Amino acid sequence: MKIITRKIDELKQRRNELACEIKSMRAGRKESLKKVSGFQCKLAYKSMESRLLHIAYCELMGRTRDEIEKPRLGNAPNEAMIEQIKEQYAWETQQGVQQ
Repeated sequence: MKIITRKIDELKQRRNELACEIKSMRAGRKESLKKVSGFQCKLAYKSMESRLLHIAYCELMGRTRDEIEKPRLGNAPNEAMIEQIKEQYAWETQQGVQQ
């Protein structure tokens, strides 16, 4: 049971780290836009990754999709990536339990 909790905690920690990165990127957005090309692309990628990690984490913790978010039309999350994240953490968790 400790291994399962540890893997879920790792996912939660990664999700929180990504949220902090996004916050700091948004705080320095004006300055970064002047200096670095591709800033918006990096921010959009990190935001998308954070959203997918959040959805996967919440579903692994037992929440339904309706409880997690209600996306607008044309803004559905990438289901394949969510399943990949969930399978990765579920597989790692199962491997840890077997060892």
